Amino acid sequence: MDGARSGQAWITGRVNDSRGGVARMTRLGIMQRKYRVMGAAFGDGVVSAGHLQVLAKAHQRFPRLGIMLTQAEEHIVELARVADPHRFERDLLALCHRVDPDAVDADGHDRRHDYYLRASTTLHGAVRVDGLLPPEVGALFVNALEAARRDVTTTPDATTPAPAPASAPALECEGEAWVAVSQRNVDALQRLVTAAVAARDEAGSYVLPQVNGARPVLSVTIALDSLLADSQHHAMGVLERFGVPHAAVTAASAQRLACDGVISPLMINAEGQIIATLQNVRAVPAHIRKAVISRDTHCRFPHCAQRIDEVHHIIYASHGGHTTMINLAGLCYYHHRLIHHGDWTMHGDANTQLTFHQRFHHKHWTTHPPPRRT
Repeated sequence: MDGARSGQAWITGRVNDSRGGVARMTRLGIMQRKYRVMGAAFGDGVVSAGHLQVLAKAHQRFPRLGIMLTQAEEHIVELARVADPHRFERDLLALCHRVDPDAVDADGHDRRHDYYLRASTTLHGAVRVDGLLPPEVGALFVNALEAARRDVTTTPDATTPAPAPASAPALECEGEAWVAVSQRNVDALQRLVTAAVAARDEAGSYVLPQVNGARPVLSVTIALDSLLADSQHHAMGVLERFGVPHAAVTAASAQRLACDGVISPLMINAEGQIIATLQNVRAVPAHIRKAVISRDTHCRFPHCAQRIDEVHHIIYASHGGHTTMINLAGLCYYHHRLIHHGDWTMHGDANTQLTFHQRFHHKHWTTHPPPRRT
């Protein structure tokens, strides 16, 4: 084709139309050949390009119903004759659900990988949220956000806008200021998140697990040789509650509890055991924790860019490790558990480089802290 790299490029060079217009025309031609009955109706002017695009979208959305849609194409064209593209899309979706609802559900399940939700923190501390939710989750979110937004606008609070006038549904009047719906959604989302975090079940416990909350004070009574043994040993210790034995824990569990706490004081009883109190501190003093987070920026695990949830001792305190920047690395919640319960180990100097080793597969990766921001 005279050296053109594609048919679309060849057409673009010979017509007085934009590249986008030629691309749309090319896609319509492909759909006409692929869906012959609907394509013939489009060529005769019976249906519009919108009807043809709706049918192509249905084939792409429900691949398991492709044979049925092809066999019923004449009936589908009759539906398109008497409806505009928006109504035709609803009618075609209803037809797919009536013919084979199981296939529709299966195709919907296969599309789960298309849905996502991302939250990232900017340099100024603001959080950017972007995502695509499945229909059922999206409907719940939209309804909850609408309810919270109505509650915010009707609450007589100095920090919330006044009720909106009936003539301005998209804007909110607050004295002489106009507040857009997108800005009111921020207050509504804050109300939703606050209610979700503070929600408790019938037993009085929080429904959601606490993240970065206040650390509890734990008292563990465990044999000295169990604390000094390897973390794979499962010698039993006793977790006390108000001085009364409450539950049994292993040495590995005690080390995990002590990972971001300190052990003090050490008292040896008559049976040769020590009493270790995990104090209500973060392992790490607040200023050192902030310094580690500022240095690492995100999780130090290979190829992980999640936020830092835990500051991990590379060498445990019970094994002689110190609470210093060299011995502390930031990890996300998932990889912190993977280090403790999986087959991964880590060693090195956190200020320069860390080596992560996978014991059973004999693989290792080396990571460095990100460059210092200016």
